[in-house]
Amino acid sequence: MVKTALDLKRTIKAFVNAAKDEIEVEKVFLTGRHASERSPSDGDIWLLVISPSFEGLSVPERVDKLARIGLRIDSLVQSWGFTPAELSRTLKGDGGSPFLGMMLNQSREVYSNPAASN
Repeated sequence: MVKTALDLKRTIKAFVNAAKDEIEVEKVFLTGRHASERSPSDGDIWLLVISPSFEGLSVPERVDKLARIGLRIDSLVQSWGFTPAELSRTLKGDGGSPFLGMMLNQSREVYSNPAASN
């Protein structure tokens, strides 16, 4: 299904609001073909969610938690969770996640919690 820029913005906002009911959300990045801001676009909506709530959770636990949230909003939402420390290490090139680094190269920030320490 083709998403207009407005549809995409509404979907992301709904996802972030639903996620904030379950986890502390610091940042959300939109990645993949939707991140290029060329509209309209189709396909999955890929989101990178940065949250201290992921500390101590395995990758499958993070994916499961975010998948349950995403399915309530739009079946096209695919999301991955990382901690603020993982984001920081990746941005500094200090032993972070190669997957996160690759995804960040083609992403744009779509949400930042003003109360979160950066």
